[in-house]
Amino acid sequence: MSQAPLDDAQRGLERRALGNVARLARKLGYQDALDARSEKIIVAVMALLLLAAVAAMGIKAMTQQSRDEAELDWRRCMVAYRAAHTDEVRASVRKAQADLRGFQLDSAVEDRLGELAKNDCGELPQ
Repeated sequence: MSQAPLDDAQRGLERRALGNVARLARKLGYQDALDARSEKIIVAVMALLLLAAVAAMGIKAMTQQSRDEAELDWRRCMVAYRAAHTDEVRASVRKAQADLRGFQLDSAVEDRLGELAKNDCGELPQ
């Protein structure tokens, strides 16, 4: 038996193996390129989502601040009304319901002041 056919067969197998390794290396290289591209896309999407979240929080903070100012103005109006009219409301409640004393009188005065203050200041802004 001669050595040449075995060497040729061995070289053929080696060439096929090297070809397979080269194809596998190219495939892995393409996969790495695809992975890098996918990572870039994911990072870009995450950055956009973060930017949108920050913008939404900024807008919410600005609208909340104006709402807080309106509520503060309303509360100031309510306190000012109560401070200015407590004595006259107490006198009118005492006149209308002479039998009330202590806590009952205070509760009736507070209820009446709340009603009158809401009529004067309006409802709590939303």
